[in-house]
Amino acid sequence: MTQAHVAAFAISVFAIWALSLGAIYRRTLSRRTRLRWYVFNDLDNAYSNGYFEPEEHCHGMTADDLVQDLLLYSEGGSAYYADDVTPYVREWLTKKGLPA
Repeated sequence: MTQAHVAAFAISVFAIWALSLGAIYRRTLSRRTRLRWYVFNDLDNAYSNGYFEPEEHCHGMTADDLVQDLLLYSEGGSAYYADDVTPYVREWLTKKGLPA
């Protein structure tokens, strides 16, 4: 094998590795983006429907309580873990000015 062949082989291996890594990153990113959208969408709907008002279901709930509600009742919620959902619930609560 000549140096040119070795170099071409090395570049090919690097290219395949880089493409694989990119695909994994895109898949992970899209899963996170989709999860964030689900969390924000569900909480926004509950907020606009008045569930965070005094004497309503979500009023005064902790982030952990909201996470459990989302995992039980949200469309697609059962496909996620509490550790995945919690940061987005806390982010949403902070954006709304509610205790996180």
